[in-house]
Amino acid sequence: MFECFGGRQCGKMLGIVHEAVMKGMQVGGLMAQRHPVAEARLLKKWICMKCSATHRGNKKPRACRKCSYKNFRPKSAERRQGA
Repeated sequence: MFECFGGRQCGKMLGIVHEAVMKGMQVGGLMAQRHPVAEARLLKKWICMKCSATHRGNKKPRACRKCSYKNFRPKSAERRQGA
């Protein structure tokens, strides 16, 4: 796809490709798709409202593993633009 020998340009290019893949855009002649297995692994998480620790699993955890706080929010399924 592209040749990279490290450095700042390589990081920029990988970031651009990653953004395109997440948006479902065409990259290098192939259509980048969102795969349900990967999507579930990335987005089915709970975030602690106090310390922002992430917890995996379908059911809501009882307490945070880091700070023992009991309030959680689900990870946002809609990806933020420009972040």
